[in-house]
Amino acid sequence: MFLWYSCASSKHFQTRRFLDTLQGYFYEIQRILVQLHKAANARPAPFVDHFGIMRDSKTGRRIISNACENGCEDNVAEGAEEEIPMRE
Repeated sequence: MFLWYSCASSKHFQTRRFLDTLQGYFYEIQRILVQLHKAANARPAPFVDHFGIMRDSKTGRRIISNACENGCEDNVAEGAEEEIPMRE
């Protein structure tokens, strides 16, 4: 009778170790997949438009730097509407 309990307990611990190992393997695979996804979908570099304004390549919105070269009142908050001068 004692042998049966020790085997059941041993099987339980063996199953637990197997599940822990399997979980670690899945976490490692998830980490690799996230790393590959980030490498394959790198964010495009910003660009300067025809008016000399730095813009985000993905959204086209103006990028605001923390440094105020031309005065801080020229900076517009991201997401705010801005006027683009039109030629007549």
